[in-house]
Amino acid sequence: MGYCYQGRKLCCDACGKAGARKKKCPSGWCQPMAVCPECSKSRKVELKAYHVKNECAAKSAEFHARLAHEAALLAEGKALKCSAMNVGEKVHVIFKLGNGSHEGRYMSAAVYDAVPYNVPATPEEYAKHGEVLPAPSEYGNGGHSKEVR
Repeated sequence: MGYCYQGRKLCCDACGKAGARKKKCPSGWCQPMAVCPECSKSRKVELKAYHVKNECAAKSAEFHARLAHEAALLAEGKALKCSAMNVGEKVHVIFKLGNGSHEGRYMSAAVYDAVPYNVPATPEEYAKHGEVLPAPSEYGNGGHSKEVR
């Protein structure tokens, strides 16, 4: 979500008054809130409760644990999914390696969908669900993602 401005002044997310400042999430998880000095004082408990209700600390810890897990897998020499694109009846999946190189695999959509999107996945993990074939390490446009070059 974006911020609201009155001229060049940031507006408070709580009361809408211009002259707010951005106040960071204590866990660094969610977007900083725009809060005016008055609301910062009078709604201190309410603002803190928002981060508790939103489970910012748990979500941040989970995210950082996943990043550490991915880093450990890459350090072990495993290849991790970084991009995928449908190509006709198959899915072209690009995997990144810890040294910055990439490798590709083809698989059916059913095999690709068998591993949840947010799980760090290796070609071996996909192979447990069906046939995984070698593929180019780049898409047809010469990239490792679906970006247009």
